[in-house]
Amino acid sequence: MNTYFDNAATSFPKPKQVSTAISNCLENIAGSYGRGSSTNNISIAQTFFDTREQLANLFNINDSSKIIFTLNATMAMNTILFGLNLKNRHILISPMEHNCVTRPLNYLQQKGIINYDTLPADTDGFIKINEIKQLIKPNTALVIINHESNINGVVQNLTEIKQQIKDIPLLIDASQSAGHFQIDNQILDSDFIVFTGHKALLGPTGIGGFYIKDQNKVSSFIYGGTGSISESLNMPEFTPDKFEAGTPNIIGVYGLNTALQNLPEYKNNQDIYNFIKELKYNTDYKVYSANDFSRQGFVISITHPTKSITDIHNLLQSKYNIISRIGLHCSPLAHQHINTYPTGTIRFSFSAYHRKEDIEFLLSILKKLQD
Repeated sequence: MNTYFDNAATSFPKPKQVSTAISNCLENIAGSYGRGSSTNNISIAQTFFDTREQLANLFNINDSSKIIFTLNATMAMNTILFGLNLKNRHILISPMEHNCVTRPLNYLQQKGIINYDTLPADTDGFIKINEIKQLIKPNTALVIINHESNINGVVQNLTEIKQQIKDIPLLIDASQSAGHFQIDNQILDSDFIVFTGHKALLGPTGIGGFYIKDQNKVSSFIYGGTGSISESLNMPEFTPDKFEAGTPNIIGVYGLNTALQNLPEYKNNQDIYNFIKELKYNTDYKVYSANDFSRQGFVISITHPTKSITDIHNLLQSKYNIISRIGLHCSPLAHQHINTYPTGTIRFSFSAYHRKEDIEFLLSILKKLQD
């Protein structure tokens, strides 16, 4: 029985091949990335190249050198936001953003560098497409969209958003959605896509990154060794080296490479839909999900009108070994929008490895605990 329902924080289980690849890297691959020409160094470089290629295929990007590796999505987001020239610029964001977006923006706004506004949205956070243009200003320089909410799973229509903002740069936060939903950048023509390896891509922690359309628009965030043009005291101006100073997480790249080769297919959409429907209409729980199931991802939240979410969460874990998460999930803006601030919710996030019986077991226990 798979009772782990905290995949929006980090996925579990991983494909079995991931731990094998990491173990093999630790035990048998002696060397570093871009620092030497031994057989192992060449093998590491090939693995990095192959992993970029897999990610480029995932996002339908022609040039894999524009895939940059970082420690996580937060580092990727900071690299972009602090590397762009945003002085006296205006930014638009969705109301469902994670703190990896809102904290850097809040800092930049407090310093008088930018100002930002939140796009209008339905009660579930789905952006009102027809009202986007009303918030665009002459100095609007960036639109940031959380593709799949880590609170209620609402999935934004990136294509229609891009049509409304036209040439304004689009930054997609695909931390939750990469691995769940297709992001075709040949259609979207986004300027940035931020991803992390340890969620729906089923890789290890400590590895993430971003796609960048035009590296000339973003300054280097970290300066140091790259193994390339080492005779110069200046950072390289080409990708990926421009943004990858220092020894990278080689073990993480090996794990992510193998995870990408072994991504399972999601076949439990109907089971999740039945779970949400049953909770909404046949229990006392308040369910926070997409208003339209065609916009629903693999995350939902609940509260109870009389019972403490902490008590329910603790009982789920202590008595039934059901792992969920309570609180604000690093997304206070989203909780304010769906009216669950400041208490937060109990969140359940699903994996491709959840079977019908796993989801039905969770439902049966929640029904038992509501009384």
